[in-house]
Amino acid sequence: MLLCSLDLAVNVALPDITADLGTDLRTVQWIIVLYVGGSTSLQLGLGGAADVYGLRRFYIIGLAAYALAVLLIGLAPTLPFVLGLRVMQAIGNGLIAASAPALITSIFPSDERGKALGLMAAISTLGMIAATLGGGVLVDTFGWRSIFLARVPLTLITILLALAILSEYKTEGRQRFDLRGAALAFVGLACLVLFLTLGGRSGWLSPTVVILGIGAAATLVLLLRLEQRVPRPVLDPKLLTHPLLAPVITASFLMFMATFVNLFILPFYVSDVLKVDAKALGFLLMLTPVIAGSVAPVGGWLSDRMPPAYLTTTALVISAASMLWFSTLTAESGSGRCRAADGGRRHRDGRISGGERDTDNGRSAA
Repeated sequence: MLLCSLDLAVNVALPDITADLGTDLRTVQWIIVLYVGGSTSLQLGLGGAADVYGLRRFYIIGLAAYALAVLLIGLAPTLPFVLGLRVMQAIGNGLIAASAPALITSIFPSDERGKALGLMAAISTLGMIAATLGGGVLVDTFGWRSIFLARVPLTLITILLALAILSEYKTEGRQRFDLRGAALAFVGLACLVLFLTLGGRSGWLSPTVVILGIGAAATLVLLLRLEQRVPRPVLDPKLLTHPLLAPVITASFLMFMATFVNLFILPFYVSDVLKVDAKALGFLLMLTPVIAGSVAPVGGWLSDRMPPAYLTTTALVISAASMLWFSTLTAESGSGRCRAADGGRRHRDGRISGGERDTDNGRSAA
């Protein structure tokens, strides 16, 4: 998961990528959209396929695709090549993200899984810190391509370790992969991502956006109806109506939809308006994992002592206040106000993650 979290460095490099490849803000956003949207759309189906065909196999294939993609992106001459290779990187990332947590739960006994998953989360946090701070240094020193090329040796080392250490893990008994559900999930989520992306750019009533919205709704509704009759669905519809889990899913979706835009807009605001270099931008984005990682244990401790609804509501209020503060930033605002607003938003992230863990515990007990 370290490799996945390192991609946060791309946000630091967005202004340099825009200038070097001669593109604009509206076009360069697809570097983020294709990667995040592709990974998200694929993970549901890939997780089910990995259970059936082998976690180790999918993990290594994902690493190989990831390594090849970042190598070629670092050498790509034009933006279209970069965008196409980001889709390839998204496939690799989806394979890694779908199989890595399952490998952890398969390798470690039940009394040690919590520690192992916690360690994996800590490594991801360290990866985000290294990506933001180290990414700024790399961009200023060697250029934006270095943030991709620097990941090639790390990925190759990981592949060698996986081949040498990991054993194959599959679901016991004869299982069938829900290919139909995986395909519907991919199409539905991909249409949803494109709908949300193009809606603000082309207008919510433009024909393309309307078709994407209808396609996303129809596909996802069909998926939920068909999955009710599948023995091993890629998405269990019961999860969406669970009294504890459903509100958390809804709140998380709305929260991340509202705050994710900062990771894209903030680099251009800091670079083009405040006129600071990539190292300073990396330091600013580093507040995200540092504060979230620091507050998360407090959120977990509080979630054991109060209802998760109180904790989550407080966290969302902090988030709303931070978003409101961000909306007041102008060309005359200093970087100190950006750090303060981003810190408040990250404080919320750490607290809401604690509330989600407590909800998960309640769901397990139920």
